[in-house]
Amino acid sequence: MASGVYRITNRENRKIYVGSTKDLFGRWNTHLRLLRKGINPCLRLQEAYNEFGEEAFVFMIIEIVKDKYKLKKENKFG
Repeated sequence: MASGVYRITNRENRKIYVGSTKDLFGRWNTHLRLLRKGINPCLRLQEAYNEFGEEAFVFMIIEIVKDKYKLKKENKFG
């Protein structure tokens, strides 16, 4: 399980969502599951997903963080 910082980019409008997590691939799967159900807590991300569809989004790992306690809880979409 890799911890780190990730980015979700909307290829259509170039807006990004940045987050950090103790489980990078698990978090991406959670985002996808919630987006598909229409209940992602990040409303701006959910609205963009509804408008542009799943294929418009790209998940990218920005940084692997070995000490998961150094991760920040900051997210932004815009």
